[in-house]
Amino acid sequence: MAKIISNIKDGATTVARNVKKKSKRLAEITKLKLDIKMEESNLEQCFEMLGRASYANACGKDNQKKIDELVSQANRINSLIKEYKSRLAFLQDKEICEHCESVIDRDTPCQYCKEKIVASKKTPDTVDENE
Repeated sequence: MAKIISNIKDGATTVARNVKKKSKRLAEITKLKLDIKMEESNLEQCFEMLGRASYANACGKDNQKKIDELVSQANRINSLIKEYKSRLAFLQDKEICEHCESVIDRDTPCQYCKEKIVASKKTPDTVDENE
């Protein structure tokens, strides 16, 4: 009887550990999706300000410094979005196409540009699977 109770306890512990891992992974996926949406919104705002500054510059107002700052800001936001998408793809067991940046299944040709990608050798910082 004690062995049965011990087996049930071990099984429950294993299930709880697996649920914890999957919950952490799901929470990280959800957070990354939210972060991507927020940064895409920031990028849209940056592009709008860049358009206004470029228009003012074309009308004779010297806005080149502001334009350069906004371009740098847009580049930083784009880099952050790419990093988030890469981590998200990794968590979802997918890859980012090196050619068109679409999210695709691992080890398959890209369904958008038909290029075969090389399997990723790096692993983004993710949830510790041992927790």
